[in-house]
Amino acid sequence: MKKRQYSVCTIGYYDFVDYGYYDFVVDKINNLYQELNMTGEEIYSLVCCKLNPLQEKINQEYKNTEEYKSSMEVEEILQRYRKAKTEFENKYGVGNFDYCYDVFLNLRNAENLKKIKQIYEEQDYFTGSYQRKNHSNYKYNSKKSSYQEKQGSNYKDSSRKNSDYDEDDKKILKKMYKALARNFHPDKNDNSHESVRAMQIINDLKELWQL
Repeated sequence: MKKRQYSVCTIGYYDFVDYGYYDFVVDKINNLYQELNMTGEEIYSLVCCKLNPLQEKINQEYKNTEEYKSSMEVEEILQRYRKAKTEFENKYGVGNFDYCYDVFLNLRNAENLKKIKQIYEEQDYFTGSYQRKNHSNYKYNSKKSSYQEKQGSNYKDSSRKNSDYDEDDKKILKKMYKALARNFHPDKNDNSHESVRAMQIINDLKELWQL
């Protein structure tokens, strides 16, 4: 008595490498399990016994090809690019890396890089100066909590008008303000949304510091 054979799929030779075979056989298995009085898992197990050795053979053949070696080189390049981009944009902001470097990490726009680093340093100095002033006045301001609760928003508004910076500080802050204003002025940045918002923030700081 001859055993009956079934065709479960037609699949391209290197499709084993790119896709595996499960998606190719699943529909046929679902159609066969009632006819064969077997579960889908049992049929799939038989299919695996036949196709797994073939898949392993094809994978080994593919790893010896120039195509595979090239794909590995490309993947290594992309991994280095992704790592460098993540580290750069965590520090200097999302979207800035590709304005400066290509996928091979070659610097393609030194002027953009210089501008991005300058803006970062200026913003970092602003933040550090503001935090240092806030920290030094924290103990004094924390004593006003009950007063703040009574005065509500009026206290918040009036506190913005009080500057704790002396004249030497203000000279430095004026230079910083002018530098940031030059970099972010909408007229120099095609009236971009970012530059408009940046100028709003810069002008708020100018008012807060009474420059």
